[in-house]
This record gives sequence, C-alpha cells and structure tokens, in this order.
Amino acid sequence: MNNNPSKPHDRLALALSDEMAAVNTLIKLRMASEHAPRIPEVTAHLVDAGGKRLRPMLTLAAARMCGYTGPYHIHLAATVRIYTHSHAFT
Repeated sequence: MNNNPSKPHDRLALALSDEMAAVNTLIKLRMASEHAPRIPEVTAHLVDAGGKRLRPMLTLAAARMCGYTGPYHIHLAATVRIYTHSHAFT
C-alpha cells in the first residue's frame, strides 16, 4: 500500500494499521491450542489471507471517533472478525 492512498477504504486501513495488527495478534493468541494443533493453523490462514476486514476496521474507527481510549475496541473488532469468518462457513 502506498503512503498516500486515494480510496477511502485504503486511507482507513492505513490509519488503523497498528490497531488491525493488534486485532490479528489477539485472534492468533486466543485461538492457540496445544490440544488441537490444526486450530492455530486454520486461524493463521484466515488472518493472513486477508479479506473480511471492513467490519473490524469500522469497529475500530467508531471507537476512535467516539474518543474511546481503552483496550476493548481491539477485543470487539477481533470478535467481529471471527464472527464474520465463522458465519461464512455456515
């Protein structure tokens, strides 16, 4: 992604890149399992493959617009992202 994206979605992604990285890290951390080694593999594939990012980005953007400064917007965005992926399998 270049440093001066022209599309609004790209500008939003650039502005929220650190927080989206935190969302991805949280997802991988929460999906770690020593008893089911395939779960972290599948999770890593889902996170690293991209896609399904607009809803979590909008969650983070809404938190920022409302002045939220706590850590739970990352948790909520991770939940939104996992739900979006799991709902796609149903």
